[in-house]
Amino acid sequence: MNWLSLFLSALHLVPGVVAGIENIHGSAKSGADKKTLALQSLGLASGAAAAAAPQDATIINAATSAVGEVIDSTVDLFNAVGWPHQAAPTPAPPTPAKS
Repeated sequence: MNWLSLFLSALHLVPGVVAGIENIHGSAKSGADKKTLALQSLGLASGAAAAAAPQDATIINAATSAVGEVIDSTVDLFNAVGWPHQAAPTPAPPTPAKS
């Protein structure tokens, strides 16, 4: 399996996954729980991946650790700039059509 290609393709998904999990769970879950959800969303839950490909367990653990660091850095950046924690604007209700 081309693990480097999979790893690199997962990296560009991290900001969207982190923002989505934060929008869905907010303060209802701990940071560690949200990080686990992000890793699972990216298909890098090391236990499940290692069980599926035990010969690649070392590579899977290294990739999971690296993406975990990227997730932590993404959260730090989001916290520093205040995004995506800002409330999204509420859309205006539709107005009835005039006949």
